[in-house]
Amino acid sequence: MIATSPEHCKEVMPSLCEVLGRTRIALVLLRRVRDLEQKISTAPEDVKSFAVEYFRKAFENVPNEFVDEATGYTMIGGARYAKKRIAGILVDLPEGAEIGRKDPKATLAYKRSGDEKDMYIYSGTFSPNEKFVGKWLYQIDVAPDKLDTIEAEIKKKISRIERGLEELAKKRAKRAKNPNAKKQKKSQRVGGALGRLIRKVYLTLKDNGDVGENKFLFWTDDTLIDNGMGEARKMRLYTIKGKTYLLVEKGGFDDEEIDRSEDSDDESGNDAGSADERVPPDWHCGYEVYERVE
Repeated sequence: MIATSPEHCKEVMPSLCEVLGRTRIALVLLRRVRDLEQKISTAPEDVKSFAVEYFRKAFENVPNEFVDEATGYTMIGGARYAKKRIAGILVDLPEGAEIGRKDPKATLAYKRSGDEKDMYIYSGTFSPNEKFVGKWLYQIDVAPDKLDTIEAEIKKKISRIERGLEELAKKRAKRAKNPNAKKQKKSQRVGGALGRLIRKVYLTLKDNGDVGENKFLFWTDDTLIDNGMGEARKMRLYTIKGKTYLLVEKGGFDDEEIDRSEDSDDESGNDAGSADERVPPDWHCGYEVYERVE
């Protein structure tokens, strides 16, 4: 891509970023940055250093809402989507991740109220909380009124995995005895529902605010912040019979419903929903449940 080449970036990048900052149509922005997001992470360091200031300006130029000047209609999700796309580029640039972190993030309270004052804004200063530091293994999702079922549901999950692996072993043994069956590699990955059950997903909360190697996530105090999704999710510890689990709000706080296809019926590329469409005031997303492994 010409914009990320050392020979042309100084001529192309400023104009490109100016256009990105002025774009008020999310689908158009998606088309412009799709290739750029893929290329910027492998661009030379001098290109990245040059680009960060221009992408910072583009990010700051995107308003909190896209409002039609003629009708005053607020296009839900479009502005936050645009910021996310630019943030996806910023995180690969020097000091860029810190810029995206300070942008307002949707929260459970915001999802319920729709009030901008309920958005989360990072202070810029990491607040350590030792009780969350460590490596956590995902187990299950649970509704907020079903927390007392965590142990039982984890046991059910383990039982399902054991039964699934037993059935798989029987099928493989039977297949091995069949002279007409094609040989399968021992390293073959388990797929389907069983594969999803046994897949290990970790949440590694480091003592500097990083979350594993995920460039879009960071945490501070009792909050997990997702730059990619534009959300801030509360974390808490929950103890059952002396065993402590990490509960993280599942999220789903962003109103946007962007049609990302090239053949979108909505030429604006923005969600056509009404700003008054809100979830019930007692709505809850539920929790992801993790067990500490380190």
